[in-house]
Amino acid sequence: MTPRRSAACAGVVLAAVVLLTGCGTERAGRTPRAAAPSSPAAIPCAELSVRPGERPSQPADAGDGNPKYAENHAFQVPTRLTGRAVCVAAEAEQKVRKALSPYARDRGVTDGQVRTALSKLGYRADQMTVTGAAGYVRYLVDLSPVCVEGSVGGTVDVETHGVYAEGTGCVKPQGGH
Repeated sequence: MTPRRSAACAGVVLAAVVLLTGCGTERAGRTPRAAAPSSPAAIPCAELSVRPGERPSQPADAGDGNPKYAENHAFQVPTRLTGRAVCVAAEAEQKVRKALSPYARDRGVTDGQVRTALSKLGYRADQMTVTGAAGYVRYLVDLSPVCVEGSVGGTVDVETHGVYAEGTGCVKPQGGH
């Protein structure tokens, strides 16, 4: 590349950068906007600092390879938690994990033990669904708009999310097309 061509390319690149960044394009009477934060601001919860995040979406190539998989299963994606619900979810996750941790390695854990542990946290029977056989128990606690679900059996799994938009509350909707 010749020095002239190199200088011309550098000039074009510099001009493109200036145009794309909008340098020197403030208009009278308008206040420049601040750049959007790169990650959501932390929400102060009692003794927690929680960064709200969105639940990861289903990969585009999931299922049977159908390119419309994500679109066809969008009804099974829970609503996003916002505001105070983020704090409720974080607090519930910590409480449930702590209450169920004694059963983490208990291969004989029963649904009755999990139900009792959740009841001691103050969750009512009509808020809980606990199912399973000795050794592996699944649970769901409906604190609408927050859902706490997971399993106990070898480990303690706890996940929190919002209710489902289809109107099924914390129960994942079935069906689709």
